[in-house]
Amino acid sequence: MKKIYTFLSLCLIAITGFAQTTFTNTDNVKYEILDADSKTAQVIEYDTKPTGAITILDKVTINGEEYSVTTIKAYNYGNGAFYECPSLTSVTIPNSVTSIGDWAFFNCTSLTTVTIPNFVTSIGDNVFRMCTSLTSVTIPDSVTSIGELAFSSSGLTSVSIGDSVTSIGSYAFAKCSGLTSVTIPNSVTSIGDNVFSECSGLTSVTIPNSVTSIGSYAFVECSSLESIVMPEFVTSIGFGAFRWCTSLTSVTIPASVTSIGEEAFYNCSSLTSVTIPASVTSIGESAFGDCSSLSSVTSLAETPADISSYNNVFNNIVASPELIIPSGYKTNYDTNGWSSYFNTVTEDNSLSNKKYTINGVKLFTNNGEVKANLINISLKVYTVTGKKVVNSNLKKGLYIVVAKNQEGKIHTQKVVL
Repeated sequence: MKKIYTFLSLCLIAITGFAQTTFTNTDNVKYEILDADSKTAQVIEYDTKPTGAITILDKVTINGEEYSVTTIKAYNYGNGAFYECPSLTSVTIPNSVTSIGDWAFFNCTSLTTVTIPNFVTSIGDNVFRMCTSLTSVTIPDSVTSIGELAFSSSGLTSVSIGDSVTSIGSYAFAKCSGLTSVTIPNSVTSIGDNVFSECSGLTSVTIPNSVTSIGSYAFVECSSLESIVMPEFVTSIGFGAFRWCTSLTSVTIPASVTSIGEEAFYNCSSLTSVTIPASVTSIGESAFGDCSSLSSVTSLAETPADISSYNNVFNNIVASPELIIPSGYKTNYDTNGWSSYFNTVTEDNSLSNKKYTINGVKLFTNNGEVKANLINISLKVYTVTGKKVVNSNLKKGLYIVVAKNQEGKIHTQKVVL
């Protein structure tokens, strides 16, 4: 009998302890103990939907103990801490919070103001998705990652992305039709799939040189985007990256790009001319298809990417387009399927024998080698990542050349093969 009594007492203590692991304040914001040892707590799903302007507490007292609030909890089944609170207008998040979990503020349609504190390191998936009244947000330098669909279909007209963000999830800003301009910080190395897709009001975007790849459909249907300057070290332009950017009139493709994906510029109906660098070895199906204003294509390669197996890389461009190529290499363009798209093929001497000058020392490229016009010039060649390579049989691409003259002075120059 004594054993049974002891067992029941322990059960009662356990039940009582469980009941006292949560706390709800007058704003209807509900908290629970996250970790008893570290004395941390988190905001969890509500019992009654919070309304109006609320302030999340930095500390809460539960069961006589004080806990620091560090997390706005994520849920896997669509029940974020403030999930679908249509009357929530503003949220003040304390500096104690370091993580905002998935779906936390999903579909809070009246939310106009949110301050993300300087200690948050990650913004989860779908966090502010469909917050249609949220027009401006500042992502602090402490944040390193922005989750998938984080601000998708929100009312954003401006966004400031902190200098520590290294990854932006797919669809993070998709369908933000009011977003007019965006500057991506130097910390970002890749732009993921659909990140800015259907941002129909986006007129300008600044992509830093740290970015080396632009994902599939990254800017698809950004119908107001007029021009784009890609970073000089980007190597790939993904499938449909600028598809249906109908206002795009000019694009600069850097010499580091090796592949242009399928439909990358499909139906960019305002694009009138484009220069394809010699580094490009792969161009996908319909890459420039239905660019109905495209009248001039300049290709810098002596031996271009083989597009003979495709039917519509340059399909449905203007009636009498011109292809401009380096002199002496028309046969290569005939063989690789380019000439069939163009009424006129013009060979341009200025595109051959590319030359560069470093403080009076002239460099030129010849059969995969960088040479100087003066004797006693020491040349060292590096990849853009800093790896030294042998100056012979170099593949097409962008290189850094270090030239040392007779006086021992060192100069550097970017060279395209």
